[in-house]
Amino acid sequence: MAFPKIIVYKDVKPMHVFLDKNWTANLSDLSFSISLDEGKSQIEAEDVLGTYGYLDPLYFATRIVTEYTDVYSFGVLLMVVMTGRSVYFTGPDGYRVGILAYVKGLSENGKLSEVICPMMMQDMKSAKRLQVEACVLLALRCCEERVEDRPKMIQVAKELKRIEHHVLRS
Repeated sequence: MAFPKIIVYKDVKPMHVFLDKNWTANLSDLSFSISLDEGKSQIEAEDVLGTYGYLDPLYFATRIVTEYTDVYSFGVLLMVVMTGRSVYFTGPDGYRVGILAYVKGLSENGKLSEVICPMMMQDMKSAKRLQVEACVLLALRCCEERVEDRPKMIQVAKELKRIEHHVLRS
């Protein structure tokens, strides 16, 4: 199914996600959203709107909104959910740390399991850990610097379904 217009939300963050009675995630507060005209891949916004820490750095720097703007923010949101940390937090050395740098550093050092929220880890079986780690790796792909290296949101949704079904079969 094709959509005639791409809608870019521009403020994807945990506070704007709610679950309905079937545990389906929904976005609230569409006040910052913008639609791209059919056949267009980007638009220049008058102002940069969104929440610092979740904002796509390219959108922040250029005011250019693309279909990848929300992909970046969604990646940050996934990291926040998987780690149980805020988008910015105080690290062990007392300095302010961004969630992306934190997760990226652990991943690059082969410590992906340390990314997962300790409370989530308590009763987690190994198959579930693999599922969470796959979500974290997907989140990192969503936050690639170059938009060309990020998946499209439809690919993100398909990958999340694949991760969910793969673990359920394991």
